[in-house]
Amino acid sequence: MSIPQSPNPHPAVVLHAVPLERLADTSHGARSTQSSGSRRAIDAPARQTGIGISFVDFGRPAALRRLRRREALTKTRLSSLVLLVPLFAGRASAVDVATCGQLVPAGQVGVLQADLDCGGDEAAGACLTEAAAACASDPGCTDAACGGVLLRDGSTLEMNGHTVANGVVVCPLFHSRCSVVGPGTIVGGYGLTALGRKLDASGGLDVHGGEVGIANYKGRVILQDATVSGVANWGIQAYRGLRATNVTSNNNEIGILVYNGSFIGSGITANDNRGTGVLVAAGRLVLTGLMATGNGRDPEYRGAGVLCEGRTVLVNSVVTGNYADGTRPLDLLAKRRPVLVDSTCDHSLWGICSQD
Repeated sequence: MSIPQSPNPHPAVVLHAVPLERLADTSHGARSTQSSGSRRAIDAPARQTGIGISFVDFGRPAALRRLRRREALTKTRLSSLVLLVPLFAGRASAVDVATCGQLVPAGQVGVLQADLDCGGDEAAGACLTEAAAACASDPGCTDAACGGVLLRDGSTLEMNGHTVANGVVVCPLFHSRCSVVGPGTIVGGYGLTALGRKLDASGGLDVHGGEVGIANYKGRVILQDATVSGVANWGIQAYRGLRATNVTSNNNEIGILVYNGSFIGSGITANDNRGTGVLVAAGRLVLTGLMATGNGRDPEYRGAGVLCEGRTVLVNSVVTGNYADGTRPLDLLAKRRPVLVDSTCDHSLWGICSQD
């Protein structure tokens, strides 16, 4: 199994200031407005609303009663629709997952029924081959003959409190979406790997002790309540952006690596990784509640607690006790001047940390 190599860990550091007013928000909620002439609207005909009510004179009692009747009827119809939704939506079909090499059908939920030991790196690597992808593309193929659990497009694996050891949980198809839901453990092998459009993982998933932790080599990653530790390479890797909440990546080669796109999240911990704690190679970094300490002690890596090629915004965060090249204290290494809000750091190249 050939592990994809990390991007160049030595990006050029070019000093540019970022005006605060140019910082983009991570979300743009709709603005609510209230007319100062709302009282006058009571005495004026209503405009067309798109729900079958127009030109109602709110000053006339009869018209007001008709409006109330229509509102009551609308609420009754909506309530009926809400009650009917579960009858048509329901849960996707569930299948039992009990052996290595099993595939979860497209659009369905696989429920792990027992702890699995899938045989080691060689068997796990067989799940990342073209032959395994061909099996996943064929609805008639039920055994990929490899050391892992394979997810087809739109499928979900519920770990159900169990463990997949010395194998891989993989989403092998390009342009696919798949999900893994804890609680549960993936230990050894190639962790949770995807080659598709989007990978979701949540619910108390614990990945440790393998070659990689959680990685999507083609698309986005969305994580919630997940922990990665003690893997040989990157703990968490996303190719086209990462969204994360309550996620920990400790004691790995690189804590969190985002190749392209932004990393936006909250409640992130990246401690004691041999290289960089959080590395964003080509996008912005916006984190609330980041804890990054003790990273970069291995001289083979550029290191730093946070390394970002795009805009860096840290809120209520602590980035201290990190190193570059194993010896030089450096917490923030950024191409643009980082913005710190109620955050602490010791060393940067921008004169913004306590010991600069």
